[in-house]
Amino acid sequence: MSLGATTRAELAHTEIFEKLALLAVVFAPFQYALTLNVGFPLKISEVLIAGAAITRLFTLVAQRRWWRRGFDIYAVGAIALVVVVSTSYTLLRRDMTADVDGIDRALWIDAAMYGAYAIVIIVAWMLLRDTNRTLLLEALLAGVWLCVLAVAAQAAFLMLSRPDVLEAVGFDMRRRGQEVFGLQLARSGPFLEGQHLGFYAGAMSVLALTSRRWVTAAAALICVLYSQSTTGVLGLAAAAVVFVMVRPTRRTLIASGIVVVLGAIATFAVPQLRTAAMFQLSKLGLVPSAEGINATQSIDVRGIKSEIGWRMLLDNPVIGAGPGRYGYEFPKYSHDYDLPEYYFTADIRAIAENGYAQLGAELGAVALLAFVALVLWLFVVFARRRSPLVAAVAFVAVAFATQSSWTFIPIWLVLGYLCACATQPQPVEEQTRDVRPSSGGVRNGSVTTDR
Repeated sequence: MSLGATTRAELAHTEIFEKLALLAVVFAPFQYALTLNVGFPLKISEVLIAGAAITRLFTLVAQRRWWRRGFDIYAVGAIALVVVVSTSYTLLRRDMTADVDGIDRALWIDAAMYGAYAIVIIVAWMLLRDTNRTLLLEALLAGVWLCVLAVAAQAAFLMLSRPDVLEAVGFDMRRRGQEVFGLQLARSGPFLEGQHLGFYAGAMSVLALTSRRWVTAAAALICVLYSQSTTGVLGLAAAAVVFVMVRPTRRTLIASGIVVVLGAIATFAVPQLRTAAMFQLSKLGLVPSAEGINATQSIDVRGIKSEIGWRMLLDNPVIGAGPGRYGYEFPKYSHDYDLPEYYFTADIRAIAENGYAQLGAELGAVALLAFVALVLWLFVVFARRRSPLVAAVAFVAVAFATQSSWTFIPIWLVLGYLCACATQPQPVEEQTRDVRPSSGGVRNGSVTTDR
């Protein structure tokens, strides 16, 4: 990460909690690789978040201050309150004696861990919301390069047929997805799944593009392609559409048209890109699948599991079924659907694979509505400012619908940065750049801005 003199000066004057929080952001790609198994995969970023939280709490108590208030604090605070109430109710009143496929620890320990982890994630968001937004962006984009290195290493060791080297440090080296140049790679990089890498790399590419960091954006987009993630592709498409709608300037429309035309030419000219595009379209059921392949199975199964999540919400509307209890409740509903056989025979823990459905199923309508309100609030804030960050909000809103857990750390890192941008003073250069189209950019010889 190359830092300018001003940025280095800002970093030198940050508090200890901010330095630890920034390091947590940089190492965020390591959500599966380089983790320590202590009964659960302990991540580098989680250790740093814990240190940041302790030091932040100490400074707040010593200085007799509290976090800056705002709509986002109330929305996330509502989620935190539901987590506490739902976890307590689950531990005190719900059945903790049954044997459940895929859960190999006592149910009370499982519920307590899921509830505690949700609080850790919310604390991480609060820390980032109070971190210098300029430094936070630098940390987010620096993490992209660690992700690129991890992806390159995974691909290289698979091509060398030496997966054991990286398996020793926690990489998931299972070959999955479409072949590239005749080789099947792992798709996941330092994450557990391709969709996780797709979310992280897609979100980072949007942030890099909105801050005009073209090389970093290109690196992140390469990771999206490597992930073969429909999550990343759909999220980027939504981000692009929303950006054009919010900032429909002549330059934006021309640039968007050029990108679409060049992308179409590249897709038809390069066989690998054409194959990748057809694969994504077949997964969505927009074109026929290759013979002998059921490309839509993934999205079909996800749709069923999402529906089961909504049914759980209707059956537990106030505080949900309890943290982590989607997998516990799943067998009560699964026999009503045509799911793959392994959902009934294998020892696996079912997950919703839809952040909205999981949040509603496990924590109820209040928490779900609070999260939706947070995303809508961010959208309105940036749309009114005509800020390009509205594209990042759109990406999160769409890609969240395919995430395996609502507590996936990169989700809340991006939301932390967006909330920091929404609540901290807007830099002068951003105010100057965000010009309303009705003003034509100049009025009476001066630039008009949305303050």
